[in-house]
Amino acid sequence: MIVTMLSPTDGIVWTGKVKFLSFRTVEGSMGVLPKRAPIVTHLSVDFVKIIDENETEHLFATYGGFLHCDGEKVSIVSSKILKAEDIDPHIMKSADQRAKYLIELQNHMLKDAKMEVTVKTGRSGEM
Repeated sequence: MIVTMLSPTDGIVWTGKVKFLSFRTVEGSMGVLPKRAPIVTHLSVDFVKIIDENETEHLFATYGGFLHCDGEKVSIVSSKILKAEDIDPHIMKSADQRAKYLIELQNHMLKDAKMEVTVKTGRSGEM
C-alpha cells in the first residue's frame, strides 16, 4: 500500500510503501493494513505511525486533517505535518497551554450566551 502525506504549506511531506499505518480519528484510534476497504475519515490532532516495507517506523504529528484510503493508496492531508523528532517540546507545551485557555474561554462564552438567552426570553433552553 502506498501512503502519501501532504499539507498545503509543505507539499508532500512523506510518501512510501507501507505495511501498517495507525492514527487517531475524531471517533477513536484505528489502523490500516494493505487491501483495506475504502474509508474517508477526519483525523484528530495526534500522531500517525507508519511501518514501512523495511519494518522501519516513522512517526508524524498531524494537526487534524483527513485520511482517504481506497485499499491500495492512502492519502493524508493536514494543515501541518511534522516528523516527531522535529517537534520542540517547549513549543508543544506552550501550544497545549494556549489550547486549554481557548477551550476555557469558549466554555465561558457559551455559559454567558445561555444566561443571556434565559434573561431575554424568561425561560431556560438549550442552544
